Amino acid sequence: MTSPRETTDETATEPARRHWPWWVPWTAALAVAAIVIGVGSWIVTTQDDADDAGAMAGMSDGMSTDTGALPPPVTGYYDGERIQFLHTEASDAEVATTLTDMMGGSPVVHVPSLAEVSDRLVAPVYVFTNGIQPDDDRGPFGFQPDVFSTVPGDPGYTPLRAVHLVEWQPDAEPALLTAADDIQQAQRAGDIAVTEPGIVVNMPITIWPGGRR
Repeated sequence: MTSPRETTDETATEPARRHWPWWVPWTAALAVAAIVIGVGSWIVTTQDDADDAGAMAGMSDGMSTDTGALPPPVTGYYDGERIQFLHTEASDAEVATTLTDMMGGSPVVHVPSLAEVSDRLVAPVYVFTNGIQPDDDRGPFGFQPDVFSTVPGDPGYTPLRAVHLVEWQPDAEPALLTAADDIQQAQRAGDIAVTEPGIVVNMPITIWPGGRR
């Protein structure tokens, strides 16, 4: 006879299985879905932000950040030295058009009220209607550059200029005049005639001897 086979109670050694409530798997699934959706939304949003940034960068590359171009500088004279200035506004419409053409189309604005500015707020600028025609810089009539009596830092300096038209007399020999004193001397000698048509132009000086803005 054979001895009875010993049997092992497997259920005694197998860990007990945990039975979860029916709602736990559904909650876990919903949590995973929420995480997946959230990550996906973050990726899409991040990509959209990157696309928007790239589009803005592209627009910046194709657009000027300047609010407007400055008028081109003009050469003049003060006390025997070259300076640079701008034409921005004029009290006379015809002068504004002439200066706009001189500036290559950069607009000089017609402001009639400039003609009403008090004399103490303006200074002379000498504009030549004939005489020397330099090879380089010229004034609005095609002759030598304008001559200024003051620059920033001088007593009485102002950007508003009362136009003084300078005309060489027929029997005089034109010369290049580069200082207000030279003009006054030539006027006293009878070589030039100076007239004031009552026109005011805003002409701020940008570069002058010993300074600039």
